[in-house]
Amino acid sequence: MKENENIKENENIKNSILDDLVLKDQEKKGRKRANSLNLKNDNAVDIDNNNVNNDINNDINNNLDENLNINNEIEQKNNNQINANGEANKADNTAELERLRKDKEKLEMQNASLARQNQELQNENERLRNPKIKKKKGVKIKEEKKDEKTAEEKGYKAEDGKDCGEIVDSQYDKINRLKHLTREMTSGGKHGARTSKHYRQLCNDLNALDEYMKEIKGRTKLTAEEMEKYDKLSLKAYRSSKEYLQYKMHNRTVEKDEEGIDVTIGTEEYRLSPNSDYERMRIRAVEEAQNSIQEMRAEMFKHQIDQKKDEMAKALANGSMEEELNREKMVGKKDGPELKDSMETSVAKTIFYENRITSLEKSGDFSIKPGESFTSAMGRLDKSTTPTEDDITDTLNTDLAKEMVNKGLEKQKSGAALTRQDIQDMTKQSEMKDGNALRKANDIQKNMKKPDPNLNINKNLVLKPTNDQPHM
Repeated sequence: MKENENIKENENIKNSILDDLVLKDQEKKGRKRANSLNLKNDNAVDIDNNNVNNDINNDINNNLDENLNINNEIEQKNNNQINANGEANKADNTAELERLRKDKEKLEMQNASLARQNQELQNENERLRNPKIKKKKGVKIKEEKKDEKTAEEKGYKAEDGKDCGEIVDSQYDKINRLKHLTREMTSGGKHGARTSKHYRQLCNDLNALDEYMKEIKGRTKLTAEEMEKYDKLSLKAYRSSKEYLQYKMHNRTVEKDEEGIDVTIGTEEYRLSPNSDYERMRIRAVEEAQNSIQEMRAEMFKHQIDQKKDEMAKALANGSMEEELNREKMVGKKDGPELKDSMETSVAKTIFYENRITSLEKSGDFSIKPGESFTSAMGRLDKSTTPTEDDITDTLNTDLAKEMVNKGLEKQKSGAALTRQDIQDMTKQSEMKDGNALRKANDIQKNMKKPDPNLNINKNLVLKPTNDQPHM
């Protein structure tokens, strides 16, 4: 309101100035007309008229300049007033706008991420169900190229033995149970009841897997091709169950402290709030299907992954021995930064090769991960045998690696090489030292017992000296 009043006042000033200018102009024109009526045909009169005209023109020009300056001054005042008001409003709203912007960005990122994951799963399931699917308008789905590799070339191996037969029979019973469990969860088992497309897809994929398990039930040997088919069908059922839970997550996710149920989706845990007890039972049934199928997949391929671990152990041992040869070639070389760099790289690689199997076991990498195909697991394990630059850097930052490098340089000066056995012995000694320190810390912790609160101690009790005890 104040801004509008200022603008109105400035406009009034401007109009007043213009009125004064017009009035002065009229007066001067009147003078000019009066002078023109009394013209005399002599030079004095002409000069007087010219002077009058010049005075009038000068006055007009001066007034126009004055008016222009006043207009500029008025516009400047208006702009200053507008800017001042704008800055005041901006200062008042900056904090609120920034908070709203951050909240909006956070929600947009979350929605985009969830929508992208959901679309990827839908596209992948659709592609797996129909390898010859054509591209739909607005949906980018790559047509699957014809795979000319055999199952063996992809890494699948035949399974043979009593354990194989027991696993197949046990999994048939579990999958058959899951199939009937999900059927019972279609609106209480009523025929033709409405269900989401995600739930119907899960039921279809479980049924396909159940039919296949009927075919191989009672078998004690499976070919590489049959292992590949099991991998594809069980992976589809797993992804369908996860996709259904993600579909529910989009509409039912609540905060951790709100009333609801904790549900595992893939490897992450979310808190969902079902609309009814029936929906809660269905979500729990699908969660069980997801987790059970993942466990069965890990069980079915455990033997083949164990074989892969043995192959990796041999390859890593060969890599360790190659580094020992490289250190032998360093003997006799000139001491300096280049030799130290070579020694550091060789020691770091050897430590990596010697400890890689143990580190992968601790991290649970010798198993198929949730949603991972068997071929992807094999590729992941193949890559894990080669140390990265980060692996080298992280290893060299340890005290043990620095100690090994110094010992290697010392032995090199004396004409000997740091052996693989030296590295193994130093590693063992370091582990024993760490183990002793840990046991000592545990013993100290155990001995630090709190006093028994039930023990009644009379603080005012005074011990009287005996005959054998001197007075203090």
